[in-house]
Amino acid sequence: MTLHGAAAFLTNLKTNHPSFPVVDANHHVLGVIDPPSVLRWRRAGKHRTATLKQLLAGNKITVAHPDEYLDRLADRLMQVNVSHLPVISREDQRLVGYIGWKDLMRVRARSQAEETQKTVFFGAR
Repeated sequence: MTLHGAAAFLTNLKTNHPSFPVVDANHHVLGVIDPPSVLRWRRAGKHRTATLKQLLAGNKITVAHPDEYLDRLADRLMQVNVSHLPVISREDQRLVGYIGWKDLMRVRARSQAEETQKTVFFGAR
């Protein structure tokens, strides 16, 4: 996909997410794109026909793994100041998911609701 194509995709009214992982033909993560990245590249003079692979080359990618605890992922999101992390397998480094802070908050809310139900059922101590 080109820079122009990425900009069109991210600004399309049917696009429901703020960012997306970019993978190669083997499903290895090259990076993550979002509207601020597209704007930075355009302001830096990158041509609209530049490919995402070219634009993301050499970038350090912060990732998550399927076996990591959610608390650790929440810390990582805060440390690198991003809202989503690509989840890659440890075995072959392929993309297996994409997790964001909203996902973590849903899990936390569900856990808190379950604790509240336990307290009601067993009674407060």
